[in-house]
Amino acid sequence: MGFLHLIQDVLMILLSNDTAYPVYSNFFKFDMAARALVPNPQIAFELRFGPAVAVFLLLSAVAHFFLATVGYKLNVSNLK
Repeated sequence: MGFLHLIQDVLMILLSNDTAYPVYSNFFKFDMAARALVPNPQIAFELRFGPAVAVFLLLSAVAHFFLATVGYKLNVSNLK
């Protein structure tokens, strides 16, 4: 399973495009004219979707490799 996630990760990085989604920070600011708190959304950063999914697949591959090698005995004892 780890190899499958690793292959998917490499393909995701190679085939992804530059689609990016804005991530907003939403804080209030005080509007003196209205004497009220009003929303003040600002773009914090733009997240590229393809590499973000690729990082998830890479973490999944690392977890599978860990559980198949070093963490096998720990996993079996926890399942019992």
